[in-house]
Amino acid sequence: MILEVYRCVHPPGSEIEIPRWRIDPYAIVIGGNINDAADWEQLCVRHGVNCCISADQTPDGSSAVSPERLCRVFVEDAGAPYSTETLSCLRDSWHAWGADARPYIHCHMGRSRSPAFAYAWLRLCGLDRYQAVGLISANNPWGPYPYPGEFQSNYLGSIDAWLDGTR
Repeated sequence: MILEVYRCVHPPGSEIEIPRWRIDPYAIVIGGNINDAADWEQLCVRHGVNCCISADQTPDGSSAVSPERLCRVFVEDAGAPYSTETLSCLRDSWHAWGADARPYIHCHMGRSRSPAFAYAWLRLCGLDRYQAVGLISANNPWGPYPYPGEFQSNYLGSIDAWLDGTR
């Protein structure tokens, strides 16, 4: 479900309209970079988020998020499988934040890495592959998920392999 379309201004000097969308009942909000502290505040107040998973290398407003509620996983959107270190950071945050976590998961545009990290989050919540993909697809403004091509297969495959090895 699309919550809003906002003007993302990262990197500075560029502007693009990007949807922010929610996956219920898990209260996951997905979108692009956080513009600034005011943008983070409105995400918390208006959309109820209380933690952040940042998957983009671009400096953005996620510095406004308190360090204990921020998981930074700098991943280039180049289709490489996610590393164990990256996925362990996500799992550690999932454990630390507990059942009341309502994450804002973002990459540059909220289209590729963010849904993949939402997939990992949903799998950590106990959903199987098909349930997680179904919830993402049902709410994704970009269309059915995963998208055709190697990138998403590599992302989801690395998440599944990691989960199989850590349970």
